[in-house]
Amino acid sequence: MRASVGTIWGRAVVGRPGRRGVKNRCDELQRLENQLGRAVTGNFQTTNLGVVMAESGLRPAESLLNNRSRRHVLRLMSLPKGNQAKSLPG
Repeated sequence: MRASVGTIWGRAVVGRPGRRGVKNRCDELQRLENQLGRAVTGNFQTTNLGVVMAESGLRPAESLLNNRSRRHVLRLMSLPKGNQAKSLPG
């Protein structure tokens, strides 16, 4: 079940907060995380999402996106001086 999330998180889902569509992507991924949490725990749709997320061990989508963005920037900053990837826009 978690492999399907890995394929989504494996893609570059980073974005700046001011960009259009980032909030929609976050909401979309949160809905997916909610479904996965319910599938993992076997709870009903009426179960409180806080309980579902705590029991399944999943983190909120916004937290995952922020971590992904931070790791992406850190990876770019750690490139050697003069690397062409460092000069990419964004």
